[in-house]
Amino acid sequence: MALNYTDEEIDDLLDYICTISDKRKIFYLWRPFLKDSKDDLVLEVAVESQSNYIITIMRKILWELSNLVLKC
Repeated sequence: MALNYTDEEIDDLLDYICTISDKRKIFYLWRPFLKDSKDDLVLEVAVESQSNYIITIMRKILWELSNLVLKC
């Protein structure tokens, strides 16, 4: 199923997302934590932004995080 958006429409959407986004400083305090160090960024962003959800197509990250318990 192809989505028929023009490059301009995609740029407009990305510009809007950037406009409403809240920039966060990441200090790399959690690294290394996951088996693949490149995946640590996903964890750090989720923790720093106090996210309720992590949405990713990378199941290996979710599998590794399923055993993680954070205490605040």
